Amino acid sequence: MSTTRQHSTLIAHDKALEAAGTAIRLVMRVPAPLKSIAEQAIRAAASVPANLAEGWGRIGKERQRRLKPAPTVRGRGSL
Repeated sequence: MSTTRQHSTLIAHDKALEAAGTAIRLVMRVPAPLKSIAEQAIRAAASVPANLAEGWGRIGKERQRRLKPAPTVRGRGSL
């Protein structure tokens, strides 16, 4: 029996795929002088569903460790 979960059950993953597709379609209309920015937007849009799928697939202690908030410096927030 496999212990991995299917990311297709994660609603956020489906929404991120839709948003990535929309972003890519919009970015394809960008004029040539701005292509480097457009390429960065495509990479960013594609990374969201990939990161969600990777995080959703984690199990056990590794998943629990990833879900804990990052430690903060005394007296400061996370930024």
